[in-house]
Amino acid sequence: MSDYIRESETREQKRQRMKRKRRIVMRNRIIVLVVILIIVLLSLFMCNSKKDDSEKTTTEIKTTKVETTNIEQTKQMETETISTGLTEDEEGQSDPLFLQKDPRWANVKYGDNTIGGAGCGPVCLSMVAFSLTRDDTITPIKVAKYAEKNGHYVKNAGTAWSLFTAGGEHFGLKVNGLSISESEMKNSLDNGAKLILSVKPGVFSKGHHIIEIYGYDNDGFKVNEPLSRKRSARKYKFDEFKGIIKAIWAYNN
Repeated sequence: MSDYIRESETREQKRQRMKRKRRIVMRNRIIVLVVILIIVLLSLFMCNSKKDDSEKTTTEIKTTKVETTNIEQTKQMETETISTGLTEDEEGQSDPLFLQKDPRWANVKYGDNTIGGAGCGPVCLSMVAFSLTRDDTITPIKVAKYAEKNGHYVKNAGTAWSLFTAGGEHFGLKVNGLSISESEMKNSLDNGAKLILSVKPGVFSKGHHIIEIYGYDNDGFKVNEPLSRKRSARKYKFDEFKGIIKAIWAYNN
């Protein structure tokens, strides 16, 4: 009797052991499946995250390109706006001063330089031409382009003197060369002429320069000096600058 009980208990224990073993195997399988599922979900999340980052980066690049294009277009529009011509104030003056460094044309290419850097010649001829003809299209830009196209710009040197004769005639003016004489200058001015002078370094500039003289009175000659509003605001006695004059051109219409 006791032997049967022991045998029966042994079988039961074996059955329980096998049952526990199956539960452990099942649990382990479930754990493995859960781990795999977590890995899959994490992978999907990472892929979506990378995709979102990629789309964000692409959007940022596109946005940057659009912003850059808009900035360039705005700058171009601003340049076109400020380069259209003379102001109402300038058009209302008989002899307006145009400055080389004016943002309307300072950065416009002129030969191997810019109008701001080497455009005193075209700027002065533009002042003279506008004063005599009242044609507001004869801006420093227009004169500079004409000079370049027709060989009146010398590389590494600047404006050739030929611009002041050929250019003056091109823009409808009569041109005469004057001797370096105070009386000749005053006589031409009395007859309605405007003068362009080529001068050496000294009174008006540290380098060779071009200026306009548009009149005179008892205090001296009235000068438009394209590099300085301050120097253009005063008058000059002939003795102050006669020693630096290289050439004089007189213009009438």
